[in-house]
Order: sequence, then C-alpha cells, then structure tokens
Amino acid sequence: MGELRPNHFHGGIDIKTDGKIGLPVQAAADGYISRVKQSSFGYGNLIYVTHPNGYITTYAHLEEFGEPLATHILKEQYKR
Repeated sequence: MGELRPNHFHGGIDIKTDGKIGLPVQAAADGYISRVKQSSFGYGNLIYVTHPNGYITTYAHLEEFGEPLATHILKEQYKR
C-alpha cells in the first residue's frame, strides 16, 4: 500500500487473481454497502463498505455486481 506510481500515489492494495475473472469478492470485515459507483474509466464498478468501527473499505475494478445488488442497481437506474 502507498505505492508511488509515475503520475499518482496509489493508496490501495491490488489483489492479483492470475488472470481469473469472476472470482467472488468478500468484504474485509462486517459492514454495509454504503455507496456504489459505475464508471467506464478509473475504478470501473466500485463498492464502498462502511464498517461498525467507522472504517470504509472500497472494492474496485469489479467485473460485475453480484445479486441482489445488480438487480437493485438496475431498478434504481430505471427510476431516474
């Protein structure tokens, strides 16, 4: 963590999957999903999890959102 990259400071930990796609992602600790973002650049599919101790962990570059989150996101997008 804290890796200095050519054009920015990297404040996260990248977990390599040896090129495997679709592996499940589990939260670092108990908490709730407090924010969800989708972008075609940067972090891509991103989930923020807020933990009881006040910490927030982020899960970025996700291939897709699992169920039931994916259905909830789609439902909210149609409302707008």
